[in-house]
Amino acid sequence: MSREIIKEGKTVNEAIDLACAQLGVTRDTTDFEILELPKKAFLGLKNTMAKVKVVVVEESEKPAQTCKKEDKQKAEPKRKTPIKKENFKLVADDLTNYLKKILENFGITEADFESELTEKTHIVHIKIENNPNLDLFEKNNGELIMALQHMGNVYLNKRYSETKFPRIILNLNNCVEKREKRIEELVRDAAKVVLKTRISSSLKPMSSYERMLVHTVVATLPRIGSNSIGEGINRRVILFAKD
Repeated sequence: MSREIIKEGKTVNEAIDLACAQLGVTRDTTDFEILELPKKAFLGLKNTMAKVKVVVVEESEKPAQTCKKEDKQKAEPKRKTPIKKENFKLVADDLTNYLKKILENFGITEADFESELTEKTHIVHIKIENNPNLDLFEKNNGELIMALQHMGNVYLNKRYSETKFPRIILNLNNCVEKREKRIEELVRDAAKVVLKTRISSSLKPMSSYERMLVHTVVATLPRIGSNSIGEGINRRVILFAKD
């Protein structure tokens, strides 16, 4: 069973501290969701307070598992089998041909494809390069790349319904490296502002992979923390000062 509370404060950090104090816990034993960010009205009139929901999950209060083994087996869906390394080339070639047909609609008929399977995280990496027209996919914050990745994921899941395919990552003309560098610079600049002003900073909505990159960069920065808020395409990362 979990305990939760919604609290308001002048800043996100103040709201979290007030909630933790009322619950009698420390911040590192909680998870929180930012419901509203503080807003300053014109001339300081009717300022909007920050609102957060803080949740505490206590291990000792988790319900015991009492269901029978046969009932549990009936309730669990059939698990998909991860793709084997020796079968990966066949699947990668199939996916490559599918992506080539889509790219032809954009006038891209020649490009170099390279496929790799990361077994630990079970991610399919597809590198496409040596065609300048691939750069158009980077426009609009990479929306075309994300759409192409989504189509590839749907294709694999339908084509190989018994195989586990969490997602694919497309790297067009080294756009992944470029994006990672831009995100790192963005996070470091935002962190400097947060430490200077003591005001939390909300980044633009990002994909799950980009949010992971943000959290990775934040982990290397002293006195800066991060948390994801929002749902679906509006999910984004908040940076805040730990102290």
